[in-house]
Amino acid sequence: MRNVKRDLSLLFGMALILSAAAAPAVASQRSCEDLFRATHTMASAPSSLIRQYEASRSVSQKIRDNAPFYWAEVKAQEASIFNGLPSELRAIVIVIGDLHSGNFSPVLVPGRGVRYTAYDIKDIGYGLGMMDINRLAMNTVEIARRGRPISKLEERAMIQRIIRAYRTGLLKNEYELTERFQDELPSEKKFNRKLAKKLENKLADDGVLEVDGEAKLPLTVAARKLGVTLSELQGQLEAALIANIGWGRLSDSIANIRDRGGSKESLRVLSLFEATDLKPVLKEFKELVPSAVSEYSAQPAREVLEVESSKYLDYDVGELFPVVRIAGLKFVLRDKKLEPIVVPYKQKHEGDFERLMDLAVAHAQWAGTFHGRQLQAAGDRHVAYERAIGRSEATLIDRFMTFNAGHVRRLGGGQ
Repeated sequence: MRNVKRDLSLLFGMALILSAAAAPAVASQRSCEDLFRATHTMASAPSSLIRQYEASRSVSQKIRDNAPFYWAEVKAQEASIFNGLPSELRAIVIVIGDLHSGNFSPVLVPGRGVRYTAYDIKDIGYGLGMMDINRLAMNTVEIARRGRPISKLEERAMIQRIIRAYRTGLLKNEYELTERFQDELPSEKKFNRKLAKKLENKLADDGVLEVDGEAKLPLTVAARKLGVTLSELQGQLEAALIANIGWGRLSDSIANIRDRGGSKESLRVLSLFEATDLKPVLKEFKELVPSAVSEYSAQPAREVLEVESSKYLDYDVGELFPVVRIAGLKFVLRDKKLEPIVVPYKQKHEGDFERLMDLAVAHAQWAGTFHGRQLQAAGDRHVAYERAIGRSEATLIDRFMTFNAGHVRRLGGGQ
């Protein structure tokens, strides 16, 4: 069954990617791209998707918290953004969907060591590669504004630098963390020590699990939300951990319901699991919500996206971030995030702007390689795409700045 899914997803993915450069031979014929857009349900009321959160205080937070609104606006304004530009720029690939620097982290890939990659991939789906990278650019600019005013000239330079890093990544065959951050990437041994320290910091003096910096709720809250008894929930959590980690027992669990972000009001459960080797493991069950890109177009099933995207990453998404069912709902099972490479969101200190930009460059290059691998697999389309970006750079930046300014205003941030 998994092989059938893989074959079907490959055909589906290739059709979408190849469609970006396709053009109808005559008016009565329709390209794959036309068929894709005609046969999928599109968002019709982007403004109704804006979610205002009390906890979202800065403009950059509001942007990150409203990825579905972003992709709905992309759909509504796509024609004007790309009007008169080369057709290659409308390449459809699997996008991260909520591409910003905070969604990257080192992960420990079994048998391959520590890899620095996109960590939060709940919003993956098929969409415009150019608008994926613009989301990184827009958020980077708005984070920078928290430190000081950013002129239009500076904004243009920032977007240009991000686009050029993206182009560099498109032509690379391997993911590379830029030299600036190589020393901050932990070794496998150090990674495990940091995980152990994170676990230690989450145990209160009485040995009860707690979450630092987040709302702490007893597991009974999760049980009520899921409509099961406490013992039933504990049993299902333990069974899922045993199935994915190995034999052991559930030691403790607490709940967390987020007050902001794309996962607002969704449930998370943090669990302490003791494997048979007596080594404690800290795992998070994160409720799976619809991809933000589904506001741009209807998307394949999560399982299909996992199989397809795994072909172009350095790990298997389904193995590293397995989806499990708890009380009828889907949850992603993952380690609690490590953040040795910190994003300077508040822009308060000297050097924060330079670090922010260096991170954006590293992540733009990563995204370029992710998109480029897909386009290369579709017949070296990555080269034509990269060249089209170069030829259209000035106009693209103009269009991005116009789109982003309107998007920020509609989020209530002003500009």
